[in-house]
This record gives sequence, C-alpha cells and structure tokens, in this order.
Amino acid sequence: VGTLYHKYGRDVAVKRGCKIVDESWRRLLSGLPPDVRDGQEVLVYCARGGMRSGGVAWLLSQAPLQVRVLEGGYKAFRNWAINGWERELPLVVLAGRTGSGKTDVLLELRDRYFAQVIDLEGDAQHR
Repeated sequence: VGTLYHKYGRDVAVKRGCKIVDESWRRLLSGLPPDVRDGQEVLVYCARGGMRSGGVAWLLSQAPLQVRVLEGGYKAFRNWAINGWERELPLVVLAGRTGSGKTDVLLELRDRYFAQVIDLEGDAQHR
C-alpha cells in the first residue's frame, strides 16, 4: 500500500487498503485477546502512526472499543524512550539503621510528594 501511495497517490492506496481490510477484518477482530470486552481501551500503533493504525483504530472502534492511536507510531515511541536515557534524573538512596524510620520516610515521600520510591524491605515483606 505504501508503494502504491508513493507511485500513484493517496486515492489508489486508500482503495487498495480498504480492499485488504475488507478481506481481513473478521480475522483481525477474532484475533483480539479473549479478555477484551466492549468499551475496553485498546492501543493501536504501526511504524509511523499513519493511515494503517488510523484505519485499524476506526475498525476496532466499531467493535465497540475505546481506541487510542500511538502518535507517531512505534518509531517515535522508540526514539522517545532512547532519548529518555540521556536525561539526568535525581536518585536518592535512603539508608539507615534498623528501626530508624526509613519506610515511614519513603511512604511520606510517595504519598505527600508523589515521588517514585522503591521500598526493598516492603517488597521483600520482611517483618
């Protein structure tokens, strides 16, 4: 379809895309995970977030599902994720003796300031 778009234009490509979808939409809907229910939110994406994902999103919205399209496709998401590693983020390690109140500090930071915390002791469920 992409080659048709570049060689012959949008209308020819859309016509071919509609024919492909017409032949395969039942298979697409039956291929959804069995736990997907009417009204559930679904994320649709393709390489660049263009007409393919937009068309599939429209089709799934008729199912009826709440459909979102990943803007820019997975290529844009991948670039965003890779570039995220270049940002410096603050990291604080909270240490102290047993019974010094470290968990209370972590929970306060999480609850009051919405900080992201990892409570290793709490995750290990040591008591």
